[in-house]
Amino acid sequence: MKHKTILGITIIAIILVVATVGPAESKPNIKKLGTLSTLKSEIHQVTPTTCDLSGPNGIPYGWCPDGSYARFLISDDAVTKFSVISTTTYLPGNSAAAASCNAESVTYVDGANSGFLVSCDRSPAPLTVLNYVIFNSNSDTG
Repeated sequence: MKHKTILGITIIAIILVVATVGPAESKPNIKKLGTLSTLKSEIHQVTPTTCDLSGPNGIPYGWCPDGSYARFLISDDAVTKFSVISTTTYLPGNSAAAASCNAESVTYVDGANSGFLVSCDRSPAPLTVLNYVIFNSNSDTG
């Protein structure tokens, strides 16, 4: 239940931020990319698993928080070079102790084997859950 609540709060916060940006004309350096009706979003929750440790520069493929790694390569074929990804983490029993993790704006492959890099402020504790939302334009043109 807590996972759904935190995920719901994250989605509401993202929607409020997107809704309050305002028209592009009022802020000369902001390009309006679309409205909520032209965006497609996918919500994901990743529980800890065993990682493939063969990633570049020792970065594991997958989400395997064990206190050893602070960066992870997450595979998801919904990611494109135009995607916007928002993340939250949750540590069951102690949500305030969860590491802060962000999706980097780096897509390591675009297409069937696409994904993104997650960087955390510290190595997430075992059992930490990763939630992420992928926002894509329905037109796939960005």
